[in-house]
Amino acid sequence: MSKVHLATGNIAAELIEMGRQLGGGEYGEVFEGRLRIGATTYMDVAIKTLRNEEEMQEWTKRDFLQEATVMLALSHPNIVRILGLSWTPRILMVQVELI
Repeated sequence: MSKVHLATGNIAAELIEMGRQLGGGEYGEVFEGRLRIGATTYMDVAIKTLRNEEEMQEWTKRDFLQEATVMLALSHPNIVRILGLSWTPRILMVQVELI
């Protein structure tokens, strides 16, 4: 089974279950979902998606990745925690705690 590498911020795409769309923004859409963290254990998460490569400009991808990098380094009880990034052929996703 693939592991979630929270220390490095890498999450295998097959561990993510996309749910319903919660909203959208400049970079893409936000969905509710579940992250498999064990054989039968799941964590509810929000998934912020980046539009596909054809729809985005290079600065959009750079800004999105810069935001994710900064957020991965933060740890504070009043800040929503980013669990990691998941790279897929179509889209890049950031998983954050679902509050």
